[in-house]
Amino acid sequence: MKKEDRWIGDRDYANVLHHALHGGGSRHLGANRWFDKTFHAILGKDGMWGLTYEHSAGEAPAVFKAFEEITEKVDSMSPPDENLVPSHLPAPEKLEWSLTEQSLNDIREAMMNFDALVEDLDLCILWFEDYSKEFVKSCRISPDAYIQLALQLTYFRLHGRLVATYESAGIRRFALGRVDCIRAASPEALAWARAMCQGDPHGQTNQPNHAVDGSPKRAERIKELFDLAVQRQTKEMNDNIYGQGIDNHLMGLRYAAKEAGEPIPDIFTDEAYAIVNHFALSTSQVTTKNDVIAGYGPVVPDGYGCAYNVRKNGFIFSVSAFHSDGRTSAMQFAQTLEQSLRDMAAMIKNSKK
Repeated sequence: MKKEDRWIGDRDYANVLHHALHGGGSRHLGANRWFDKTFHAILGKDGMWGLTYEHSAGEAPAVFKAFEEITEKVDSMSPPDENLVPSHLPAPEKLEWSLTEQSLNDIREAMMNFDALVEDLDLCILWFEDYSKEFVKSCRISPDAYIQLALQLTYFRLHGRLVATYESAGIRRFALGRVDCIRAASPEALAWARAMCQGDPHGQTNQPNHAVDGSPKRAERIKELFDLAVQRQTKEMNDNIYGQGIDNHLMGLRYAAKEAGEPIPDIFTDEAYAIVNHFALSTSQVTTKNDVIAGYGPVVPDGYGCAYNVRKNGFIFSVSAFHSDGRTSAMQFAQTLEQSLRDMAAMIKNSKK
């Protein structure tokens, strides 16, 4: 499941992601994480390197393209001559600050808040190598749609329901286009997840999966529901990338009313609107040329974050949660996701027999 033998020096990859995201808190390198910068490169003494990326100024594909090009150039460079010491840089000069007691108290409070957030963050890296995107494509299914449905099944198994799910959809094909939101929690996904779990979502990973071991008729019906869920998810994905999503249009209506001095339409104050925008599952496909570990925290206190890198040799998932919630666990989500991916492959293979 979690590949304990995957290390960078003395670090496992979950540690690397923690290190890149927050530097270990105020007692370590947290003060050297510049969250107001679009692109902040990080280089560790042990050779670990990565970056933090702030989303508001640009989209991930452009940033990760730069990351890949830097990686390729560094990898192609000859080893440095250890006898050569850079001498063109002036010696660093320590700056002395004159701070009021109020400023010192503000800094101490910020450190305490920051450290609490660091301690609360729960991360787990899943390297799934049972099969890769080539198997999914051979089934004539979009790998992204496939993984999104795996995430829906996983959440249902853990919590017995589906929740508002965010996946970023690139709309850079349009002038000034940024992203819209692909929503994977559909009625079709719910019907399939229920069928996979036989109406009992709890503890299913420890019980026989009847999409795999059940009667041929039952297995056939589950596969039919899966096909419908794939069709719905594929449509959602295509609608969004071609500008037919709902979220940007609704946001535009909301701001148009505000700028016109009109009352905010009732839809934006309705409880249902708050529910569908409480993204307890925040996801993103971050596919790169190399085995990059990309991740982020949940966007709500009771949520999960899940970034995934679609590789030729498998999939890399970075799962996050908050310890303080008590109902969520990054490790449990990753373990259940692994089982979901295995059960989905068995479901497809059985349907071909």
